[in-house]
Amino acid sequence: MSNIIGKVLSSSPSSVIIEMDTLSTFEQNKGQLQVGKHIKVAEGNHNFAVCVINNLRVINYDVSLDLKLIIESQPIGSLLDGEFRRGGNNLPVPTEPAYILTTGELDQIFKTTNDYDFPIGYLAQNKNIEVKISGDKFFGKHVAIVGSTGSGKSCTVAKVLQSVVGIQDG
Repeated sequence: MSNIIGKVLSSSPSSVIIEMDTLSTFEQNKGQLQVGKHIKVAEGNHNFAVCVINNLRVINYDVSLDLKLIIESQPIGSLLDGEFRRGGNNLPVPTEPAYILTTGELDQIFKTTNDYDFPIGYLAQNKNIEVKISGDKFFGKHVAIVGSTGSGKSCTVAKVLQSVVGIQDG
């Protein structure tokens, strides 16, 4: 198993707060500890809550002491017996360890299933992992694509429609 990056300070359905072990732990894992990236937090012996990093902050600015870093994250699902499930009933309790997700675990989270089979793009944190959504749910609901002028709204709509009718990029 990968190295522990910190321990849970508090946990709620919308937020899991983790204190980093040391500043050097952060420095060693800086690339994986960015806003929008994923981490896992133990929920007992074999299961994990999967969380998205929302914020990183320092709670002790005295440089003569070891800086204390806090990761504020939001739970999005669970890795139960190696299988990812969206949502979940269990939350990690204080003192549970937190870890960096491996590439294999990210693949598990974003893998194609019968429900999630419509490709929408690639994961920003790993361009090799294709993100797929439920086409039935996506097209069965109201959808809005918003953004400022020049942000790519028209290109996005065109790409989605091309994917639906099977037109390949040329």
